[in-house]
Amino acid sequence: MEPELAQRLTALDDALALLRFPLPPPLLSTSTVAKLVGIGEATVRRWIVAGDLPAVRFDIGSRAYYRVRQTDLDAFLEARKTGRPIANEKAPERTGGFLDIPDIEL
Repeated sequence: MEPELAQRLTALDDALALLRFPLPPPLLSTSTVAKLVGIGEATVRRWIVAGDLPAVRFDIGSRAYYRVRQTDLDAFLEARKTGRPIANEKAPERTGGFLDIPDIEL
């Protein structure tokens, strides 16, 4: 086999090897998540800061940018739809109502 052809085949094989590995899931910005879900971007940020929605944080200068994996968003929305707690989190404890007000005798 000619050296040039062997070199081209090796380069082609190397390029094909890159295609054999799955690509990471896409990262969505908070504004994209907000548009997909139909809510405000501030709500998405609150979910992230509260730890409800997993996200990757990028600090650029003094500003924090968040990116959400599509798979994490799908799992988060499914958990909210079915009422299950988010993965690796326990459900919040509920008391009897919104406020516990002691009985007051008049």
